[in-house]
Amino acid sequence: MNRQTILFDLDDTLIYCNKYFMAVIERFAVMMSGWFAGYGFTPKDFKRTQKRLDLAGVKAHGFVKERFPQSLVETYDYYSARAGRKKSGEEARRLFELGLSVYEQNIEFYPHMEQTLTALQANGHDLILYTGGDENVQRAKVKKGRLERFFAEKIYVAPYKTTDDLQRILQLENLRRESTWMVGNSERTD
Repeated sequence: MNRQTILFDLDDTLIYCNKYFMAVIERFAVMMSGWFAGYGFTPKDFKRTQKRLDLAGVKAHGFVKERFPQSLVETYDYYSARAGRKKSGEEARRLFELGLSVYEQNIEFYPHMEQTLTALQANGHDLILYTGGDENVQRAKVKKGRLERFFAEKIYVAPYKTTDDLQRILQLENLRRESTWMVGNSERTD
């Protein structure tokens, strides 16, 4: 068998991630619906605005840890202004803490992830982790999941995953393109 190098994404490739964000967004929409009852806004309105503000935050600041919780507060601020409803520091604090709670979830591997990585290693393939996000958040996930056992020191975290970053990894690791593969869940970045 020919030895291959396989780069893996982390979130929603090796471990579950988006489902935790979706659960927090659902709780956020319920809280907002209670606070803004009678103003004519729907949970769908809150979710759509939060998504727009979150994506704008990612574009401006990258995947920093505070981005997601801040998008919940920004959405709250937006609807407070639209409704003419006085903002509450306590409500904003609760939303920020709700947003941070997404990072406190346990690591949940995708089915057969461990067996697959173990088999690839046993067959002599080189494994590299290349993921996007906040450096501290992603490294904490790696540690919680004990993923160093598969990737050792070959763990790369970038605020955004870009072609330039991937090219840098290819050069740093002295990888051959014809025997290097990227596995992930994003057609755009993987």
